[in-house]
Amino acid sequence: MEWGTATEHPLHQRANEGARVAKLERWRTRGLGCPNTFPKEPCPGSLHCIGSGVHRAVIEMAKYVLRACVVLSFVLMLSMCSDQSGNSQLPTPKDLSQPPDLLALVAMPGFSTHPSWSPNGTEIAFVYSTKVYEEPESLYRVSFPAGVPVMVLQVEEGTALRNGGWDPLGEWIALGILYNTSTGGIYIVRPSGENLTRLSEEWATPIWSPDGESLAFDWNGIYVMDRDGASKTQLLPISEFSEICPYLSWSPDSTKLLCASPRSGNWDVYAINADGSGETRLTRSMFRDLTPSWSPDGSRIAFASDRSVPRDIYVMNADGSGVVNITQNGGNEYSKDPDWSPTGQQISFGGGWGTLEVVNADGSDRRTLVATTDCRIGERDWSPDGKWIVFSCAYYGGGDGGSGDLPMAHASWLYVIRVNP
Repeated sequence: MEWGTATEHPLHQRANEGARVAKLERWRTRGLGCPNTFPKEPCPGSLHCIGSGVHRAVIEMAKYVLRACVVLSFVLMLSMCSDQSGNSQLPTPKDLSQPPDLLALVAMPGFSTHPSWSPNGTEIAFVYSTKVYEEPESLYRVSFPAGVPVMVLQVEEGTALRNGGWDPLGEWIALGILYNTSTGGIYIVRPSGENLTRLSEEWATPIWSPDGESLAFDWNGIYVMDRDGASKTQLLPISEFSEICPYLSWSPDSTKLLCASPRSGNWDVYAINADGSGETRLTRSMFRDLTPSWSPDGSRIAFASDRSVPRDIYVMNADGSGVVNITQNGGNEYSKDPDWSPTGQQISFGGGWGTLEVVNADGSDRRTLVATTDCRIGERDWSPDGKWIVFSCAYYGGGDGGSGDLPMAHASWLYVIRVNP
C-alpha cells in the first residue's frame, strides 16, 4: 500500500496568521484528543482535557448537541439518497458482489480508510473523516464481526492521519500525523487512546517490524528507529527523485527491508539490512517492478511488474532468482499491490478499479472476491487467521469504471469478506 511516502508534502495553508496561532494554542491545550468515553475523565499521559466542573458540564452538553446533529445529518443524508418510492440509493454490500460472507463493517456517513487488523483478530483500527480531503481526521477501532466504532483520538483541523497498524502484541497502534509543523510526526498510542507518545517529527507512516522492536518509515530516506524513538538510523539517504525507495516491507525475522526504487534507471526491487548495510538489487527489469512483499517464512517475495503489459503479479526467491508470473493476465487485466496471507499459501491483489482477487502462491486457484464499478477498492489487510480480508471502498457517484477523471468521492466504507473457511 502507498501510505505516507516521501511524495507527501504540506498542502494546507493558513491565510490568517492570528487564526493559525489561535488554532495552535487550542491544539496545545487540548492535546491530540481524548478517548471517546463518558463521563470524560482527565486524559492520561501528555493529553489534556479542557476544564472541570461547570466547564466540563458545558463541554459534555455541547458533545450531546453535536451527536444529535450527526444523527440528524445522517437522517437527512438517507432522505436525500432515496428515490420517490423510498428505496435507499446508498451503497450496500450487494452492489459489490453476491458472496454470502461479505460484511459492511463500517458504513457510517463519511470516509473510513486505512484499516488494520489487531493481532488477535478481534478488532480493526481505521482512519475516519466526515468529508473527503477535509480534516479533522480521527483514529477509530471497531470490534469484529460486529461492533460500534469507538474513537481513539482526533487530530487538529488541517492535519492528516495515517494508520501504521498494531504492534505484534496488540498493545500499541502506530500512526503518522501529517501537514502540521507543530504537532506532525510519528506517534504510538494505546488502543484505548491512552499514553500517546511522539517518537519522531517526520511526516510519515511508520511500519512495525515483526518482532515489534522497531519502526521503519520513508521520509527523505529510509529510516529505522527503536519503538521508543530513542535511536533512529537512516538506511538510505535521498538527494533526488531517482533515489527514492518507497513500498517498504519487513522480512519476517526483522533483519531486512524491501523497497522499490528507480535508483538504477528503472524501478527495481532492493533489499537492505535493518542496520543500513548490505544493499542488494534483486530485480533487473527494463520495466517497473513495484510494491514488493515478503512471504511469512521469508523464502519468497511477491511484487507487481509492468514487464508484462499492463501489469502482473510475480513471485521470486528471496535472493531474486526463480521469477515466476503467477497471474498470467495476457495483456487483458491489471494486477497490483500483492499481499501475502498469514499462512503464506495465498496472495491477495488488486485488479484496477473495483476488483479484489486472491491466488495461490504457485499461481493456481485464482479467484475474484469482489468485482464492481460502484466503488474503488483501496487499502486492505488480512485477518491474522488468514480467513478474512478487510478493505476500504470509495464511492465516486457511481464511478467511471477506472477511466477518465475521477469525480469527488462521496463516501468510503469498510467491508470484510471471507476468503477461506
